[in-house]
Formats: sequence, C-alpha cells, structure tokens
Amino acid sequence: MKTPRPWLAALLGLFDAPAGLLYAGRDRAFWLCWFTLLACYTISAVVVATGKIHQTGLVAIVCALLILRLCFPVLSYYFAVRSQERETKRWFQRWYVILGAIAFGTVLNESYVHFVRSSILESFFVPGRAMAPTILHADRIFVDKCFGSAKTLTHGDLVVFRSAPNGPLFVMRIVGLPGDTVELLEATLRLNGEIVNEDYASYSPSSF
Repeated sequence: MKTPRPWLAALLGLFDAPAGLLYAGRDRAFWLCWFTLLACYTISAVVVATGKIHQTGLVAIVCALLILRLCFPVLSYYFAVRSQERETKRWFQRWYVILGAIAFGTVLNESYVHFVRSSILESFFVPGRAMAPTILHADRIFVDKCFGSAKTLTHGDLVVFRSAPNGPLFVMRIVGLPGDTVELLEATLRLNGEIVNEDYASYSPSSF
C-alpha cells in the first residue's frame, strides 16, 4: 500500500477532523480528537445555556472553536508527511476503515446534536413581533434546557413554548404565576393589586 498523501489527509481533516488524523496514521490522535471536540462543544453549550455570557463572549467562543477546528487539517497534513517515512500504511489507514470512521462520526454527530438540542441548548428564530422591542421578528434566541425548570420560573422570565405538539412557536414573558391576580387596564399592569413597572413593554392603541 502507498503511504498517505498529505493533501488528502488535510482535506479529510477539514471535513472530518478525526478521519484526517486516522488516515495520517495516528489512531490515538483519532480518539483524542473526538473527545476534545465533544468536550469543547459540550462546555460551550453549557456556558451559553447559563445565560451569563454576553455577545462578545459568544463571539470569542465561536472563534476559539473555529480555530481549534482548523488546527486538525494542519495536524493531519503534518502527521501524513511523517507517515511517509514508513513503507506501508497501517491497517486502520485503509480506505474502508476511513469510510467507516466517517460514517461513525456522522452518526455520533447527529446523536450529539440531538442530545444538546433536547437537553442543554437549542436556538430558535422568533416568528413574530409580540415581544418587540425586547425581541424583534426573526431574531435568533438561545433557549436553556439544562438549568431552567418549571419550578425555577419567576416573574419576568422569558419562556418558549408551543400550544400544541406541532403548533406554532411562542415566546412570552411570565407575568403571573399560579395564585397571582393579574390586571391590565389602559396599559397599566397590576400584579396582586400592585403596579408593575414595564420598561420593556410597548403597547399600541389597538391592544385595548
């Protein structure tokens, strides 16, 4: 068998980082790459889900993950050059093993994305203007599914829900909890008889 081609290793590393390392002859780096990427993505998702990160921090996380992702094609190229010193490829560098690794990675990626979206964090496009000016139409929001629960909700929290399993998406602010008395009279919100200061609210004459 021929030794691995560096350009092909870099190309594989660009589209599937673990597969690029495996083709370059680094089986241990293949598994280390998987665990590193999963750990970084999970930590990033949890940090964003806490809601304690600003836009600058979010951009920094995205840039750091992008830089990390671009390091693997370079490493794959480097290891492939080093592998050319050997006369033959190892068994895990065969084309069908690489295809199997790519298929394994695809299934693992889909399972991981499903886990994150169902248990940690999910992004949505806001479908309407009901929350303007706080949230505008077509804004993208991140919804925490890890730290929040029905027991921890309080007045003023934003929630995302569907009225039916396949119904439209709603984004609303919690005004009242079970046992509260809520009144809205002429753009004045009263909660249990006390006026609520709504700096974020915007009422139009057609609302009444």
